[in-house]
Amino acid sequence: MKYFMMVLISILIISCNEEDRIEKKRIDKFESIIGELETLYLDEIVSDFEIYLNSLYHNEFVESKYEKYLIALSKGNIADIWTIDSIKLKKYGTNSNLLGKYDSIYPDSVWFEHGMINLKFSEYETIESIIPIRRKNRAINIDSMIFELFNKPELILLEENRFYLALDSIKQNDSLIIYLLEERYLSGDINNRNLSKVLLHYNPDYSDYFVKKNYCI
Repeated sequence: MKYFMMVLISILIISCNEEDRIEKKRIDKFESIIGELETLYLDEIVSDFEIYLNSLYHNEFVESKYEKYLIALSKGNIADIWTIDSIKLKKYGTNSNLLGKYDSIYPDSVWFEHGMINLKFSEYETIESIIPIRRKNRAINIDSMIFELFNKPELILLEENRFYLALDSIKQNDSLIIYLLEERYLSGDINNRNLSKVLLHYNPDYSDYFVKKNYCI
């Protein structure tokens, strides 16, 4: 019996060590793609979020704080939702490739034709068409809408978000990451409330390196 227990313990230790080795390999690959400075910024974002959690929940494990916050957020019970500090956000976008880089472009011409408002951009080969929609009880003012659209910039992606490129490289066999990447591809970024519902559904380990990063970014 004693021999059997020793063998079992040895197997468990070997199994845990192998899991740790695989996880470290994933983290190393992720950080090598995202970059050294980007990794530091990402750690800073997670740290800032956990400081915020500490201000809400006291004397609890950090995993419990994540879960409580996500439950409250999913139910719409958080009045002051955490966001990345605006000054730091500018620093991240300017000094690193952590976030996607965009450029603002304005339409060259906007006109109304066949019940549609049409916009033409020199950067595009196609024409973007919009159906005018009445706002509440206000009548549609085509001239006002044309003026507004002509002076409203659109954002074009210049450089992909390095975070998601790195995340894509380690997604294999991780159902949560695969789902989040697919949703972003199909629908764009997931808002905080919907993301909280997704995380609660998957019930992940909130101490996990990638779970923390996925929520905070």
